[in-house]
Amino acid sequence: MLKKLLVAALLCASVVLTPMSDALSLDRKVWIYNQSSYDVYEMYVSNVGKDKWGPDQFGPSGILHRNYRTLWNIDDGSGYCRFDFKFVLSDGSARYKRDYNVCEFGRLNVVD
Repeated sequence: MLKKLLVAALLCASVVLTPMSDALSLDRKVWIYNQSSYDVYEMYVSNVGKDKWGPDQFGPSGILHRNYRTLWNIDDGSGYCRFDFKFVLSDGSARYKRDYNVCEFGRLNVVD
């Protein structure tokens, strides 16, 4: 009886853990294209499970100039594929991209 329970528990665990391990192995690298009329001075990223922005990804000296692109690894170790983005432009305005699936799409455009 105990052996049957153990086998059943292991089978359930493998079914539950398999999708998570697949999600953890997905590529979260995204090309960020600045197609706006302004330079991007700050980029904030937060997985959809959080209610706060993380730190500025560009740091104090990073800028994504207009008509340029950068490859960014969005993986925060959480296993999430969906992220919110906030871009602060050189004119002080912000652009948002909400619930963006970085596992599915490898390109994100910042536009006016």
